[in-house]
Parts: sequence; C-alpha cells; structure tokens
Amino acid sequence: MIKHQKDDADELVKDMKDRKIDRDTAFFLNRAVNLKLEYEEDTEGGINMCVAFDRKYKEKEVTGAIGVYKDLGFPKEEIIKNIIRKYNVTKEYVLNLLEPQEA
Repeated sequence: MIKHQKDDADELVKDMKDRKIDRDTAFFLNRAVNLKLEYEEDTEGGINMCVAFDRKYKEKEVTGAIGVYKDLGFPKEEIIKNIIRKYNVTKEYVLNLLEPQEA
C-alpha cells in the first residue's frame, strides 16, 4: 500500500471486499498511507475497512453536494433539508460538514 499510496491505495483497500484487519494494522495503514479514514472496532475485535471507506466516500459525496447547493445560492436551511433527504444523514452530520470546526 505504501508503494502505491499516490496511485491507488484507496482501491487496494477497497478491493479487500469485506475482509477485516486488526486495529493496529488499520491504525498503521491510516497513518502511513494518510488514508484519513474513520473506523470502529467491531465486536470480534477487527476493523472492516470497507465500512471505513464507505464513510469516507459518502462524506466526500455529501461535501460535494453541499458545495453545489452553496454555489447555486441555496439558503442554509434548504441545503440541510435537501442533504438530509437525499443522503439519509442527520442534521448534526450536515452541520458538521457545512460549518466545520476550526482546529
């Protein structure tokens, strides 16, 4: 993965299908390859990287949609309502992407 990080690291992990990896491996890959994934350990002690990638891609898609609505001049409340309806997410999720907190 490190060898291919600039080319297709996302695709390599995505191609793993539903395979699970241990927490330490997930942490290493996330840091070493800079995948910027959010993941949680399941009840069996493994990390399902497909779920983590699904979350990442959904966040990118929602962020892009928010940008389009902003560019089209939609008011904030209308953006929130449309995103919730289209992507089946919570208002808090949309607000977090709409108004990210300064680090």
